[in-house]
Amino acid sequence: RHMTIDMLNEKRCVSLSTIYLFSRSYLAAGLYGMTVAEYQKLDGYDDINYHIIVDQAINNNYMIDFRPGGYVLKVLNSKDSQNTSLIEAMNLVLDHLRKKSFPVQAFVSNINGEMWSSETVVTELGTKNKYIVSMLTYLEGKTMTSKQINPSSLYNIGIHTGLLQNALENFDNDYLSKRENQWDLLQLPRLVKFLPALEHQKEFQLLKTIMTDFKTDVVPALKHLKQVLIHGDLNDGNIIVKEEMERENIPKEKTTCDIVGIIDFLDMQYSYNIVDVAILIAHMSAECTCMDPIDVGGHILAGYMTIKELTHNEKDILRLLICSRLAQLVTVIIGFTMEAFEGRCVKRQVQKRDPSEIKPVIPQSFIKKFVRRLYGMEVIDFTELNSYDDRNYHIHVDTDINNTYIETINPSGYVLKVLNSGDSKDPAIIEAQHQLFYHLHRKGLPVQEPVRNIHGQTWAVETVPDENNPDRKYGPYIFHILNYIEGDVVCKKPYLPTTLYNIGVFAGKMHNALQGFENKYFRNKSNGFIWSLTEMAGLLEYTFAVKDKENLQIVNEVIKAFQYEVVPKYNKITEGYIHGDINEQNILVREILEDQKTESGVKCPCDVTAFIDFADASYSYRVFDVAIMVAYMSIDCKEFDQLDVGGHVLAGYFTQTTLNAEEMDVMRTCICCRLVQSLVMGAYSYHMEPSNTYVLQTAKRGWPLLSKFWKTSKIDLLKRWDEIINDYKNICK
Repeated sequence: RHMTIDMLNEKRCVSLSTIYLFSRSYLAAGLYGMTVAEYQKLDGYDDINYHIIVDQAINNNYMIDFRPGGYVLKVLNSKDSQNTSLIEAMNLVLDHLRKKSFPVQAFVSNINGEMWSSETVVTELGTKNKYIVSMLTYLEGKTMTSKQINPSSLYNIGIHTGLLQNALENFDNDYLSKRENQWDLLQLPRLVKFLPALEHQKEFQLLKTIMTDFKTDVVPALKHLKQVLIHGDLNDGNIIVKEEMERENIPKEKTTCDIVGIIDFLDMQYSYNIVDVAILIAHMSAECTCMDPIDVGGHILAGYMTIKELTHNEKDILRLLICSRLAQLVTVIIGFTMEAFEGRCVKRQVQKRDPSEIKPVIPQSFIKKFVRRLYGMEVIDFTELNSYDDRNYHIHVDTDINNTYIETINPSGYVLKVLNSGDSKDPAIIEAQHQLFYHLHRKGLPVQEPVRNIHGQTWAVETVPDENNPDRKYGPYIFHILNYIEGDVVCKKPYLPTTLYNIGVFAGKMHNALQGFENKYFRNKSNGFIWSLTEMAGLLEYTFAVKDKENLQIVNEVIKAFQYEVVPKYNKITEGYIHGDINEQNILVREILEDQKTESGVKCPCDVTAFIDFADASYSYRVFDVAIMVAYMSIDCKEFDQLDVGGHVLAGYFTQTTLNAEEMDVMRTCICCRLVQSLVMGAYSYHMEPSNTYVLQTAKRGWPLLSKFWKTSKIDLLKRWDEIINDYKNICK
């Protein structure tokens, strides 16, 4: 197992906080007023942890007492660093356990009195991201991995587990009750798709049988048990022990260990006590070398049952739960240790939810009833709009309304949006988008404004009853209504120079309007987000799906160019809030001469009515937004040379704002990066689902365009753009 864990560490996702240029002393001194005397890196799969010893002279008014044993400086991985709710919940859990006299770590306040902060860190790949940094007290002892597991130690661990469960029994937390965790044992059946990677038929059949039995035997039995908060990862590395002094003539394997405490509550979730017991037995059995692993559970349960009794249902499913955890570990390790796709992307797949799993289930009859009840409006008609994993409906309503918060009816109608079950768990998403909409509206930019319901709120969480079974409910989902803005998506119109010029103008206005906007959720979002250009290095996980050798060579060259050409210029290019996905589906346009057009087939230029879908908005670099826009507009342009698209877009953009020399210097590389992202992820999606030929449509024009851009020198590209921009300037004169 240790060998496989080492292999996991070697192949872990590069977007995680593998910190290279990272000053422990700086964080300790700057954030906590401490001077580091000694430090030692601790084990951690995707977080970074340091045991630090500090001088007694501390400049921190919030420090209650000095710990001579030291502290743990913790930097969360990029994924968890996007979610402040997790670390806030962890703080509440640890505080609750301490009040119950259960030995756990405690958060240490920094010089600002905060339990954690978001700090900019440079990774070993040169990318600059923000990570959550915190400090905890250090539990003196060693992890169980450095000790011999023996009956006495296992007995003590069993007692400690029972005490932990008693202490957590009445703890409630709204965020944790809705949290989805990829290591949740209940997610085991989703790993079946990876079993064909097994070389031996007996192993394949064994794991498949365990997963099948889990669905038929365990899942129904769990319905009779009470859901409670569990640790979720009671393994040998998360149990801190203090070994008793060795006695003469007593073998080391018989030396008992006192349990100092349990650490790492980041996998905590609401599940079942018996699941935590099964996880513990599975991990201890895998580590055991001094006895038959089958006997490990007996020693743990002997201690556990001095605190808590097992019910008949729990006893019935315990063996299968233990096997299920081992099957879960083995399946993921198979994936990580393979050379092909299944090996490098299992973790992503475990985390990834299929749209069909999370897309809201909304019966047609519910829509009119919901809008009437919560918004006081009568729906005349509605049409479902395209969406990947949400539900969007264009609705028209009667002019007679019963809502004091709506002054006038929008004759164009409204968009009823229902967020997928994953995003519905985090209201910060919708709050951030609404703040952004309000800000842009105040700046005079046309956006889809949120509509207040009869309670004055801009969103609500609702469960949806099944039409045929009133006892069954779907959700909960976040619902909100936005004003509908007239216009066609630009991909339905010809890509004429004037249209592209106007798109550039609108983008420039948007960037100007976003100045002065501030939102904590968007500011931290780009960390670990695969579609952020700052995460180009993370795309290496998916390049296996690109089968053409020439295309793959260009992909690798572009990713390398980003690291060596763009990343070093981060301090010279303009930071700011960006849309993040200005593509052909997110730009609404209206023909300028639509009212005067008489001849059919005449191509008319368009003006922009709005940009929509700010779901990928983040705090990043403005040049990225421009590059993304040029990349997408170039792919579908059939009216003239695709390399000239950037010239027309930039000509319009420069009427509103500017780009500095460094930004223009990296523009070509950034355009190619977005094309690479789109094409590689499209290839990956097709690899995962070969029946989904829709994703190949972009590839037909995208790969030749990428090659064309990459083979055109930066100097030549900027020269032809300058000529186009100057032509517009001459026309204006």
